[in-house]
Amino acid sequence: YATWWIKNYIIRFADSYGHGRQTRMPVYTADLLKVYKKTNEKLEKKLEREPSVDEIASEMKIETGMVAILEGLNNNKNLDFKGFNQKSFG
Repeated sequence: YATWWIKNYIIRFADSYGHGRQTRMPVYTADLLKVYKKTNEKLEKKLEREPSVDEIASEMKIETGMVAILEGLNNNKNLDFKGFNQKSFG
């Protein structure tokens, strides 16, 4: 059990530095971004096309506005993070 905690701590610590990202983001946001990327890839393979925002939101069970934010983060766009907190994730 302790091994799991240590492994997660190391992974989160490494991810907190963003692997070359210009801006740091909260760990829970980085985790959600990973889920977004995996969901996007999965839907792209399944649908054989780029999935829509609505399709990704439905699959992730989040609001379409949050998907738009995640797309911006994935493309390294500057975003206004006012009101963007952990409660936004459901």
